[in-house]
Amino acid sequence: MPAPTAGVGGVVVSRVWSIGLLVWSLGCGGAPPPSASHASATPRIEAEATPPAPDAAADTDTDTAPDSASAPDPASGSASASAPSSDEEPPSEAAAPTLAPAVIENVRAIAARRARNPDVFIKVGDSATVNRAFMQCFSNDDEVMLDGRAELRPLIETIRGARARGTDSFRRQSRAAGVGWSVYRVLSGSSSAIAEEVRAMQPRFALVMFGGNDVETGSLRRYESRMEELVSRLERWGVIPILSTIPPRNDDPEADAQVPRFNAALRALAERRHLPLVDLHAVMVEQPDRGLASDGVHPSAPVRDGRAHGCDLTEAGLAHGQNVRNLLNLEMIAALRSVL
Repeated sequence: MPAPTAGVGGVVVSRVWSIGLLVWSLGCGGAPPPSASHASATPRIEAEATPPAPDAAADTDTDTAPDSASAPDPASGSASASAPSSDEEPPSEAAAPTLAPAVIENVRAIAARRARNPDVFIKVGDSATVNRAFMQCFSNDDEVMLDGRAELRPLIETIRGARARGTDSFRRQSRAAGVGWSVYRVLSGSSSAIAEEVRAMQPRFALVMFGGNDVETGSLRRYESRMEELVSRLERWGVIPILSTIPPRNDDPEADAQVPRFNAALRALAERRHLPLVDLHAVMVEQPDRGLASDGVHPSAPVRDGRAHGCDLTEAGLAHGQNVRNLLNLEMIAALRSVL
């Protein structure tokens, strides 16, 4: 594998897959060839009332240890990962994202603030995150096609084995994600949706993607301040935010014209606060139909037998936006776990 080369602003860029996917130290990608798209509902736009107030008891509510009956104690570890079977194909030419030293230092500092479950993540976002094709499919072996990436199998098994509130991170219907949601929605209320989800799951990581609705409902300035507030709360609670740039829009040229501005703000936020970033947009714009479903809004996934297969990580599967999003987020979790 070629040695990493310096990227913009000192970010290290590595060629990591034979399909040509790029992963940055703040986490990103570039991707492969076509197949069918998966349609999903167009996002509903929510009206915004007053700015979200800070959670009244967020620090105390989310500091409580996991309920021993529903979530494992982080200090005690988790269910052991099963080793790949001897007849499993060898790993493909791959590597986890290369994390910048400042990112490693910061995520370690965040993790030191609170005892959280290292094998649990939460999903935070809008309808693209609610979509079953995002991460949920990893809960079912029949839907997982790793295409030789055997190194990801132990991580998948470990996450499946980490139970919280009677479920695992893949299956969990997150309280911090909803159709039509903007950043405002997850922050608002005396006990916000994000506080409730952290309190319920005691996660170490949060997969965060907001902006698809914000480009239509709010100004860039408000989006920036609310994303800043969201990551501040997560960091304070000992939860590591894994940010993601937002997809392009094929349904609305005006909204699509705003996407680069919002993504630039996300990249700046990640760089300024030394946070991991999955640059999903950079991958999707190189995919057929820019990685979008037929609605022109949501990341696509290949459909077989009436079901979207977002965990198909073959070359054909990675021609779709949701599939490459799943792979990049799973790779980022693996990279972060390796340095904590």
